[in-house]
Amino acid sequence: MAAGAVLTVLIGALFYDYFQMVLAASASAASGSSPSLTNALGIYNGTANMPIFITLAIFGFAFLILGGVLFAAGNVGQLLLEQLEVSPNNGPETGAPRPSRACMKCGSLLYQNVGYCPSCGNSLATVQSVSPSSPSIQSKS
Repeated sequence: MAAGAVLTVLIGALFYDYFQMVLAASASAASGSSPSLTNALGIYNGTANMPIFITLAIFGFAFLILGGVLFAAGNVGQLLLEQLEVSPNNGPETGAPRPSRACMKCGSLLYQNVGYCPSCGNSLATVQSVSPSSPSIQSKS
């Protein structure tokens, strides 16, 4: 991009100089005085070098456009990388409740706090937790 900017500025300065010589020669011709030999040679040399100037201008503009496209693509890529780092992965969220049991009649996954199956309407028995201090198996005496 810097090379394109340098070429574009250089070509702009050369074209400006060339057009100033042409305007000076046309102004002196319009006033009735004949253009000097140096003015005529300057215009001729500027015209002879015109294909080189145009080629350099094309390369300068191409470098500017390519640099701008690469700069924009780099910024878009950086923004996408930042977005991927900030957003969570595509898996289930850790804080969201997940189904923890299945319906005995239809097999649908259910949340722990539902009292009936939303798919088939089967009434679900609530599971009671057993405290660890109470004996679950009675011993024979």
